[in-house]
Amino acid sequence: MEKYFDKVSLFKIIIIFVVVAIITAMTSEVEILKNKSFLDENFWMTVANSTVLIYFIWIFKVKKDDYMDNFNSFKSKVKYKEVLTLSILDLVMVFSICAIAVSIIYKINPKMLDSILSEPVTNPSIISSIFLCTFTVILAPIIEEIVFRGILLRRISFKFGVRKGVILSSIVFAVLHPGLGHIFSFISGVVFSLIYLKYKNILINIITHMCHNFVYLLITVFSAPFTNKNVDISNIESNIYIFIGVLGLVFSFRYLFKYIKENFPKKDSEKNILKSYS
Repeated sequence: MEKYFDKVSLFKIIIIFVVVAIITAMTSEVEILKNKSFLDENFWMTVANSTVLIYFIWIFKVKKDDYMDNFNSFKSKVKYKEVLTLSILDLVMVFSICAIAVSIIYKINPKMLDSILSEPVTNPSIISSIFLCTFTVILAPIIEEIVFRGILLRRISFKFGVRKGVILSSIVFAVLHPGLGHIFSFISGVVFSLIYLKYKNILINIITHMCHNFVYLLITVFSAPFTNKNVDISNIESNIYIFIGVLGLVFSFRYLFKYIKENFPKKDSEKNILKSYS
């Protein structure tokens, strides 16, 4: 199935994304639709990403046998423990960075932190939550892995080499994830790239990405009730956050960097990797 990614034009994909985003934005502003409560951001994100996914299915025209070969390869190669461990440790890294950031903001400007933590959070409806889960856990991992690992990583690797392919595709992946996302998304992008190079099966990447987003969404949902309260932290609590954050970073970085070091392609192995891509 991986060979189908070579048929897609990156320029066309960008155009499709832009056109779909513009049409979705314009449609969402139609007066009659704005009055419908369930037609919120989660709904339109689901519609936009579903449209892109339908385009991929149409443009790839994957044969049934290729689907089955990829699925059988997935069953024989996938290591669920590795997938789950990488997903959880990646999230430990994410929330550790957030804890440290909160503490630093508090020490610099406590009022700024108070205004951030006190911002009202609206609880989405059941329908909106379903769209959020669909987009976050299913659609986003499929589309992002196809674009960043299946297409972009392969294209850059063939043109500039595999090592540069991993770094450059991960930079693009990080740039498109805003805020603190830039920091940990680059490392996530490198890890996802190495998983793809290791197994050469996009399904394994998609499952890993889905696990990551599912656990992240789960934590976000369960922590939502606490963000609605006027939260105030003390100097002692900020020090505890820093301690826990640093501890989490050391714990997660140790495993993630070890994984990256063990699986990052060696310079003399790039030709063999590219041959296996063909």
